[in-house]
Amino acid sequence: NILAAFLIIGLCSFYYLWLKKPYFIYTIGIFVVSLGLLFAFSRTAWILAILSTIAVIVYSKNWRLAIAVFSIALILFTIFNPYILSRAKVSNSEPSVSYRVAYNKMALEIIKKNPFGVGIGNQVLYSVKSGLYKKFGMNEVWQWQPIHNIYLLIGSEIGVVGLFSFLIFLISLFINMKNEA
Repeated sequence: NILAAFLIIGLCSFYYLWLKKPYFIYTIGIFVVSLGLLFAFSRTAWILAILSTIAVIVYSKNWRLAIAVFSIALILFTIFNPYILSRAKVSNSEPSVSYRVAYNKMALEIIKKNPFGVGIGNQVLYSVKSGLYKKFGMNEVWQWQPIHNIYLLIGSEIGVVGLFSFLIFLISLFINMKNEA
C-alpha cells in the first residue's frame, strides 16, 4: 500500500506535467505508473487513482487528457481484465479482508494492554512472544505480519501519545498547506 501511495503521487505528478505541456513521454509515464498501480493490487489505491483522475480531468476541463487516460484504462482493462475483476470483488470470507480485521483487533488489544506502545518495530515480535497471533488463529509464520492499518500500527508501537502526536502533525500540515494556498 505504501508503494501504491507513491504511485498515486507519481500519477498526479504526471498529470501535472501533462497539463503544463502534453508531451508524449508524459503519456507513457501515465501508462507505466497506471500499470504499476494495477500490479500493486491495492483496491484502495485503484479507487483513489480513479477519483484523483476524475478530479484532475473535471478541474482542468482538459478533454485531451481525458481521452489519453481513457485509452490507457481501456488498454489495461482489455489485457488484464481477469485480474482486475477478480480483485474488484470484496467479501468478508476473503483472507485479505479477514486478516485485516484480525490485525485491527490485535492492534486494539495491544493498545489496551500497552497504552505507551511496545516499541518501534516491535509489534510483530511482541505479538509472537505474547501469543496474540495464535489467539487470533494465525498459526503459520507467513501470517505473522505487521498490522496493516498505519494508525493502529503507530498506536501499538509508539502508544496513544505517539498516535495523537502523529495525527496533530498531519493536521498541522494540512492547515499550513491551506494557509499557503
